[in-house]
Amino acid sequence: ATVNRLRALLIEKGVSVKHAATAVSGNAVIVRYVKFPKLTKDELRSTLTTEAEPFIPFDINDVQLGFHILGDLVEEGQKKMETVLVAVKKDVIQARVEVLEAVGLKPTVIDVDSFALENVYEAIGEGEGKAGWTTRCQQHAWRAGRRTVQQQPHGHTETPRATAAKPA
Repeated sequence: ATVNRLRALLIEKGVSVKHAATAVSGNAVIVRYVKFPKLTKDELRSTLTTEAEPFIPFDINDVQLGFHILGDLVEEGQKKMETVLVAVKKDVIQARVEVLEAVGLKPTVIDVDSFALENVYEAIGEGEGKAGWTTRCQQHAWRAGRRTVQQQPHGHTETPRATAAKPA
């Protein structure tokens, strides 16, 4: 039913794109601000499963992991990096991918919904007011989403820029 409605909407609106961005939310999505030992992006990518496991309340084999390095710090004489760690249950990701592929779209971005909204807001600027924001969101959602998450080998993703405000 979802596939048929989405396909009909795309036809009705004359959408001809072949790539799609989507977002996930809910209790299958975990976002944590964590401090890891100082590593390069490649080192973190290769050890992410091990480094992330203590912070994820699900079986680590059941989640897709992503990260974004916020910055470096020294804590108790040790070099560390503050990182946004994201884990999403693989079945949630797979469900989104299946729907998009069923309507003929290639999923290129799967983001956390709140991060995607913030990226759209930043992409269009804060000074346009509510009416301008709503209109421009439709125009810029795709471009903002494309910057958010890049697929990496081994099922890990990396967000190339800070996408969420650090909690107070």
